[in-house]
Amino acid sequence: MSIRTANLGPLVALGVSALIAILLGVALANPQNAQTILGLGATLGVLLIPWLMKHHQLLLVALINAPIDTFFFPGRPDLWAFVSFLSLGASLLAWALNERNRPQWDMKVGWPLLVLLAVVIVTAQMRGGLGSKVLGSGSWGGMRYVLVMSAIVAYFAISARSIHPGAATRFSSVYFLSGLVSIISNLIFIAGPSFFFLFSIFSYELAFFQFSEGTIQRYTGLAWAAAAGINWMLLRYGIRGLTSFERFWRLPLFGALLGIGLMGGFRSTLVLLIVLLAFQFIFERLYKGRHLVGLVGVIVLTLALLIAVGDRLPLSIQRSLTFLPIEFSPIAREDARSTWEWRAEMWKVVIPEVPKYLLLGKGFSYSATDFYLTSLAVSQGSLAAYEDTLISGNYHQGILTLIIPFGLPGFLAFAWFAAAGWWVLFTNYRRGRPEFNHINTFLLSYYSARLLFYLTLYGQFDLDLIIFTSCVALGKAINGQAHQAATDARSKGTVEPVRRLGEPAIATG
Repeated sequence: MSIRTANLGPLVALGVSALIAILLGVALANPQNAQTILGLGATLGVLLIPWLMKHHQLLLVALINAPIDTFFFPGRPDLWAFVSFLSLGASLLAWALNERNRPQWDMKVGWPLLVLLAVVIVTAQMRGGLGSKVLGSGSWGGMRYVLVMSAIVAYFAISARSIHPGAATRFSSVYFLSGLVSIISNLIFIAGPSFFFLFSIFSYELAFFQFSEGTIQRYTGLAWAAAAGINWMLLRYGIRGLTSFERFWRLPLFGALLGIGLMGGFRSTLVLLIVLLAFQFIFERLYKGRHLVGLVGVIVLTLALLIAVGDRLPLSIQRSLTFLPIEFSPIAREDARSTWEWRAEMWKVVIPEVPKYLLLGKGFSYSATDFYLTSLAVSQGSLAAYEDTLISGNYHQGILTLIIPFGLPGFLAFAWFAAAGWWVLFTNYRRGRPEFNHINTFLLSYYSARLLFYLTLYGQFDLDLIIFTSCVALGKAINGQAHQAATDARSKGTVEPVRRLGEPAIATG
């Protein structure tokens, strides 16, 4: 009896699988060998190609707000940075295989990003190259260049193809809820040294203040996770939905997440939320009628409660609220005041240096030796607390972290992108499909709040750029098919209804 050719497929697959299993088994016999690790990674990468070709866009969206490191790469860059190149490559490969998969990029946003990329590359080459600590260079800062370039690549990767309308809620929810991963860093620290090896995957920086011997115990990862929950609730329900009497549990849950978020001890947590709620309030057109009265009532009651019990709250929460004119613990107030003072002193030194870098930025590269010696002097009290920060270029203010490294060309390119990106999100908000109202409204509010916060209060360009590029790209990908449908309808002589600015943006059901 002969074996039919049509039945050879499963046998071949079984044979290949057995061969791969044998090779992996032999490789795992020596797991510490670098060649073994690279071989395993390459094998798994090949096996995952079909899955990546289908789900790379969702994978990238899910990783952007998840603080997961690429432990298998030198320097441990964020995993999203690595996946952004994979995702763009998958989109280009799909296009090469089928012309119908042509990327749907919006070059009104793409061109300023390409100009910004050119500025970054030219500046890096003229200011010492892409020096990196992990590559043994005496010049550090190369990882920041990688993050900026990856953020630009991420825009083109996410917006390359439209998201199916039925998956819009899933993509937008995953984008924000993936931030819940942040809490793992705090849990690892609580679990003890036996689990510290997991810090090679999950950011140890989010547990930094737990390692600190200071009097205030702060939980950065917990604060980030709570912010993810807050953003998702505003995305899903909006302010209207949160205050709905039919779903009475939503507002208390929102308040609980806010309280948890303040455990991080960052004043920016509450300030950023206030700015975000203000934009959401405006874009939902709630500044008339009972909603405005309710907002004033909530503010008055909250302030009254804080006045009554403020000094008995955990010190980390008190530290988050010290910008309010309320009596708090002197320990919390002094801790917050000291960090503000050294930043203000640093800005006095940095701002006069800005004209030197207007034409050609300073770049991200800095001397490893200078940084080490300065850090040593700071720890011994010989120099001011901000001196090592000056060398590394982390100026704790958004515009300074942009205009000093990349000068006026970089600033203008970013301003061009920021304006174009805002207009894309605003257009989605005005003309998007009704079922996307809650998504488009919150993406516009979130982008506006983060941009205003970055430009005025706090920001770091290499870390914040991905927030702006991914937000615009997600809005473009979600509304891509909707815009195409509207264009087709107009070409056929039928016009789809357009939601005006004053119409409700959020359903309360």
